[in-house]
Amino acid sequence: MGLPLSRNHDDIKDKDLVPAEARAAAVRHELQRRRRSETAEYASAPLQLEEASPFTIKEAGKLTPHRSICLALRPDCKAAQQYRLLHYKLKEGANPRLIGVTSAAPQEGKTTVSGNLAFALAENQQAKVALVDLNLRSPAMARRLGLSLFGTLGDQLRLKQRRTSSRWEVLRLRGNLHLMAGGEPLDNPSPLLNSDQVGILFDDLAAHYDYVVVDLPAILIAADTGSIQDYLDALVLVCRAGFSRQANISEAAQRLGDRRLSGVLMLDVDGRFVVQ
Repeated sequence: MGLPLSRNHDDIKDKDLVPAEARAAAVRHELQRRRRSETAEYASAPLQLEEASPFTIKEAGKLTPHRSICLALRPDCKAAQQYRLLHYKLKEGANPRLIGVTSAAPQEGKTTVSGNLAFALAENQQAKVALVDLNLRSPAMARRLGLSLFGTLGDQLRLKQRRTSSRWEVLRLRGNLHLMAGGEPLDNPSPLLNSDQVGILFDDLAAHYDYVVVDLPAILIAADTGSIQDYLDALVLVCRAGFSRQANISEAAQRLGDRRLSGVLMLDVDGRFVVQ
């Protein structure tokens, strides 16, 4: 057994005379004292539950949606129930959080499906939902919702290239549903959609929203969808009965591949659909 540490430190002229066990106990005591002090300071500091959001939210005001966005107009109609069914089918599968909606060619209904799916997801008031219009060649979501053009997502991506600290701007459509609008059409958005800033955008979206629905370009007329799909958890391919060509549907499905393609959704002339 070592000698006890002297209570009178003035009696100890040389620290080497203090037994090793006693010195170790004194060190442990000092560390515990510091931890208690630091814990008290931390407890008295303002509590920060999460990091600052990279999104600036603006109010959209009153919506005057096109009749195709039925969930925003008539949430109890039969077509609205179909989009809730799509939501549940996705949830029963892998329950993807970042969902892309595309088509083989334009005018096949992908914007209709994107908008309604976002409204269906947002019916869960606990879920934060973002609707993103990445069809920068022919953006249509803001117009479909009856909104005047709101900036451009292309401009936001360019600004992010110059100033990485810039915040993304979104429109609040409803309490928990936000829109990133495409704005003015761009002749050649490919450099932007292949930039690092798109990766930053999806990282921020995934970190701050429970679900993200992305209206993508038609896959057979632009390569942009191929560059974006790696950021997504799932893809839905939309076609229209009596309008879409079977050869185009097959080619589009082949390009998307089986890894993320959750299904092919066929709209019929009444706005109803079946999932294959």
